[in-house]
Amino acid sequence: VEWQLALWGNKFAIARYEKMIANTLKKVLMQHSIFTAKLKVDKICKRIQEKDKLESKKVIESKLSLPDGDKLKEAKKKIVSLIRETYSGYKEEIPSFQGLRQLWKKSA
Repeated sequence: VEWQLALWGNKFAIARYEKMIANTLKKVLMQHSIFTAKLKVDKICKRIQEKDKLESKKVIESKLSLPDGDKLKEAKKKIVSLIRETYSGYKEEIPSFQGLRQLWKKSA
Protein backbone atom coordinates (compact mmCIF):
# COMPACT_ATOMS: atom_id res chain seq x y z
CA VAL A 1 0.00 0.00 0.00
CA GLU A 2 2.85 2.39 0.80
CA TRP A 3 4.41 1.82 -2.64
CA GLN A 4 1.04 2.61 -4.21
CA LEU A 5 0.77 5.81 -2.17
CA ALA A 6 4.37 6.89 -2.79
CA LEU A 7 4.16 6.25 -6.54
CA TRP A 8 0.72 7.82 -6.95
CA GLY A 9 0.45 9.39 -10.40
CA ASN A 10 2.67 6.80 -12.10
CA LYS A 11 0.19 4.84 -14.25
CA PHE A 12 2.43 1.75 -14.53
CA ALA A 13 2.93 1.62 -10.77
CA ILE A 14 -0.76 2.11 -10.09
CA ALA A 15 -1.74 -0.85 -12.28
CA ARG A 16 1.03 -3.05 -10.85
CA TYR A 17 0.33 -2.32 -7.22
CA GLU A 18 -3.46 -2.52 -7.59
CA LYS A 19 -3.05 -6.14 -8.69
CA MET A 20 -0.63 -6.84 -5.85
CA ILE A 21 -2.95 -5.27 -3.28
CA ALA A 22 -5.95 -7.27 -4.56
CA ASN A 23 -4.00 -10.56 -4.60
CA THR A 24 -2.56 -9.99 -1.13
CA LEU A 25 -5.96 -9.04 0.23
CA LYS A 26 -7.47 -12.22 -1.17
CA LYS A 27 -4.81 -14.29 0.64
CA VAL A 28 -5.48 -12.43 3.88
CA LEU A 29 -9.24 -12.80 3.59
CA MET A 30 -9.01 -16.53 2.95
CA GLN A 31 -7.32 -16.89 6.34
CA HIS A 32 -10.41 -15.46 8.01
CA SER A 33 -14.00 -16.54 8.29
CA ILE A 34 -16.82 -14.51 6.82
CA PHE A 35 -17.42 -13.22 10.36
CA THR A 36 -13.91 -11.79 10.83
CA ALA A 37 -13.03 -10.85 7.23
CA LYS A 38 -15.22 -7.71 7.28
CA LEU A 39 -13.56 -6.59 10.50
CA LYS A 40 -10.14 -7.14 8.95
CA VAL A 41 -11.08 -5.08 5.87
CA ASP A 42 -12.40 -2.28 8.09
CA LYS A 43 -9.18 -2.29 10.12
CA ILE A 44 -7.00 -2.17 6.97
CA CYS A 45 -9.06 0.69 5.53
CA LYS A 46 -8.85 2.61 8.80
CA ARG A 47 -5.05 2.26 8.87
CA ILE A 48 -4.81 3.55 5.30
CA GLN A 49 -7.04 6.55 6.09
CA GLU A 50 -4.88 7.40 9.11
CA LYS A 51 -1.58 7.03 7.27
CA ASP A 52 0.32 10.29 7.19
CA LYS A 53 3.90 9.03 6.98
CA LEU A 54 5.82 6.15 5.41
CA GLU A 55 6.78 3.23 7.64
CA SER A 56 8.33 0.69 5.25
CA LYS A 57 12.14 0.83 5.28
CA LYS A 58 12.35 -0.11 1.60
CA VAL A 59 10.04 2.73 0.55
CA ILE A 60 11.88 5.22 2.77
CA GLU A 61 15.29 4.08 1.47
CA SER A 62 14.12 4.62 -2.10
CA LYS A 63 13.80 8.34 -1.27
CA LEU A 64 10.08 8.40 -2.10
CA SER A 65 7.51 10.37 -0.15
CA LEU A 66 3.77 10.54 0.18
CA PRO A 67 1.96 12.89 -2.20
CA ASP A 68 0.79 16.24 -0.84
CA GLY A 69 -2.65 17.30 0.36
CA ASP A 70 -5.45 16.52 -2.07
CA LYS A 71 -3.40 13.96 -4.00
CA LEU A 72 -2.83 11.97 -0.81
CA LYS A 73 -6.55 12.11 0.02
CA GLU A 74 -7.39 10.94 -3.51
CA ALA A 75 -4.83 8.12 -3.34
CA LYS A 76 -6.14 6.91 0.02
CA LYS A 77 -9.72 7.06 -1.22
CA LYS A 78 -8.89 5.02 -4.35
CA ILE A 79 -6.94 2.39 -2.38
CA VAL A 80 -9.71 2.03 0.22
CA SER A 81 -12.22 1.72 -2.63
CA LEU A 82 -10.04 -0.97 -4.27
CA ILE A 83 -9.87 -2.91 -1.01
CA ARG A 84 -13.62 -2.74 -0.44
CA GLU A 85 -14.33 -3.75 -4.07
CA THR A 86 -11.91 -6.67 -3.78
CA TYR A 87 -13.60 -7.77 -0.54
CA SER A 88 -17.01 -7.60 -2.22
CA GLY A 89 -15.74 -9.65 -5.15
CA TYR A 90 -14.34 -12.43 -2.96
CA LYS A 91 -17.03 -12.34 -0.25
CA GLU A 92 -18.73 -15.48 -1.59
CA GLU A 93 -15.43 -17.43 -1.54
CA ILE A 94 -14.57 -16.64 2.08
CA PRO A 95 -15.22 -19.67 4.30
CA SER A 96 -18.08 -19.44 6.78
CA PHE A 97 -15.96 -21.07 9.43
CA GLN A 98 -12.22 -21.73 9.42
CA GLY A 99 -12.37 -24.90 11.51
CA LEU A 100 -11.31 -25.80 14.99
CA ARG A 101 -7.72 -26.67 14.04
CA GLN A 102 -7.05 -23.21 12.65
CA LEU A 103 -8.72 -21.53 15.61
CA TRP A 104 -6.64 -23.67 17.97
CA LYS A 105 -3.42 -22.56 16.20
CA LYS A 106 -4.37 -18.89 16.57
CA SER A 107 -5.12 -19.20 20.27
CA ALA A 108 -1.90 -21.07 21.08
